[in-house]
Amino acid sequence: MSNTTKRMLAMSLKSLLTKTTLDNITIQDIVDDAEVSRKTFYYHFQDIYDLMEWTLMEEQKRLLPEAITLENWQQEITKVYAYLQENRALILNAYHSIQRETLENVLMRILAPRIEGLFRLQPDSDLISDEDRRFLVDIYAFGLSGMILRWIGSGMPDDIAPTINHLFRFFSGSLEDVIRRHLHE
Repeated sequence: MSNTTKRMLAMSLKSLLTKTTLDNITIQDIVDDAEVSRKTFYYHFQDIYDLMEWTLMEEQKRLLPEAITLENWQQEITKVYAYLQENRALILNAYHSIQRETLENVLMRILAPRIEGLFRLQPDSDLISDEDRRFLVDIYAFGLSGMILRWIGSGMPDDIAPTINHLFRFFSGSLEDVIRRHLHE
């Protein structure tokens, strides 16, 4: 029952986000749309931003596999961009909200573990300390999330193929190279 209620609240939020920005949506708007009480909302979530984060994290579970490989990462990133385009109004309204860092945090929570998985697939990656690996993963995750946020900020142009191709060229071999360079310092 708990997840059902959470999903109802998430669907209400998503519906409202197609019409207005996150900062113009109240908890009362959400509970009225979901036909639940404010008490029910606060039983599950601290605030609207908590609901937004939960909603995006649930969506990514459905959208992306836990592990991204060197063979499928371009396809998986393309799926992320496609999802964002399909939910354009929701994403733009979330992006243009007062607390845009919620979207930034969610992107990092989605991307960092998957990029770390890609690092672990590289030869000699086990020779790098955990601290150094986290640093390298953060650089790549911040870069990729920054690219996604810049694309959203530019109005989410339809033709994303050049960006994805450019990212693919950048990532191809760069993880292995950075590990090799790091080990020879």
